Amino acid sequence: MKVLVTGASGFTANYLIKHLLSSCEGALQVWGISRSAPKISHAGCTYIRVDLNQSEKVEDVIKKVSPDAVIHLAGLNRGTLAELLSANVINTEHLLRAVRKGRPDARVLVIGSSAEYGYAGDTPITEDMQLRPIGTYGISKVAADLLAFQYYSTHGLGVAVARPFNLIGPGQADSFICGKLTRQAAEIVGGMREAFELDGGDARRDFVDVRDAVDAYWRLLSHEHFEQRVAGCAFNVGSGRSYSVTDVIQEISVITGRSYKVHRPALPVRERVPVQIADTTLIQNETGWRHSTPLRRSLKEMIEDISHSDNSQFPKPHRVEQP
Repeated sequence: MKVLVTGASGFTANYLIKHLLSSCEGALQVWGISRSAPKISHAGCTYIRVDLNQSEKVEDVIKKVSPDAVIHLAGLNRGTLAELLSANVINTEHLLRAVRKGRPDARVLVIGSSAEYGYAGDTPITEDMQLRPIGTYGISKVAADLLAFQYYSTHGLGVAVARPFNLIGPGQADSFICGKLTRQAAEIVGGMREAFELDGGDARRDFVDVRDAVDAYWRLLSHEHFEQRVAGCAFNVGSGRSYSVTDVIQEISVITGRSYKVHRPALPVRERVPVQIADTTLIQNETGWRHSTPLRRSLKEMIEDISHSDNSQFPKPHRVEQP
C-alpha cells in the first residue's frame, strides 16, 4: 500500500510518517511531499519537493506515486485571509482534483481543525454542531471541509475529514500555547526571563498529544470499511478534557518541582472562545481509538526535548504520577 503525506516537513507529519513506518512493519510505501525539505527525515520515506499551489506539478506527483491513500496535512494556520484561503482551500482543491484525475479510487483524509466550531458552548462538541468559526483560519478550514465533502458527494471521491483539537508534543513550535509555555519555563530556569508572559486570558482548551492524533488519522484512513463508514464524514480528535493556561503552568510546576511568576495583561482579555471540549464518541465507536497520553506526560516530554536540544539548564523532570 502506498501512502502519500502532504506537508511532510511539518510538526505533525514528522510524527505521522514515523508512526506509519514503525507500526505497519514495512507493509507501506510512504511518500512525503512539501514545499521545503524536512528538518527531520525518516529512512523509508521518499520525499518530493513540490508546492501545492502548482496544480500541474501536483498532478504529476499523483501520477508518479499513484497513492492508495493520501493524508492531507499541508496548510497555514496564520496569515491574511487571502494567504489562508490560498494555502488551505485552493491548494486542497489542487490536491483533490489531481487525485480525482490520477487516482480516483484512492482514500483521502483531509485534516481540518477545531477552529471550525468557534464557541459552541461549555459542553463537549459533536461533529454535527453548526460550524461558526470566529477567525480567518477557522473560515479557511471550514471552506476546505466543504470542498472535501463536495468532492465526495459530487465526484464520488473517497474523502473524509478529521478535526483535531489543540495538538501538543515534543518539538512543537512556541507559536502554539504549550510550546510557548514550555519554552518560557526553560528561559525562566536559565535566567533569561523572570516570569511567564501571557498575552491572552485563561480560556480552556482540549489538548491532544500529536502521537495520539496521528494514530487516529491512520485508524480512519485504514478502516476496513472506509468507503461505507468513514468517507463523507467528519471525526473529532481530542482528549475530551479541557485545561486552562493556569492548569498548564501548574502541571509544569509539578513536573519541574518549582513555582513560577506569571505576568498577565493589565486589562482583562475577553475570550471569544472561552472553552472547547471534543466529543470523540464517533471516532471511538468507529475505530476503537482512544486518547491515551495524559497532558502531564506530554508536557514532561516537551520539557525533556527542550533540555536535550538546547543543553539548557532545565532541571530534570521529576518522577510524578499521572493525574
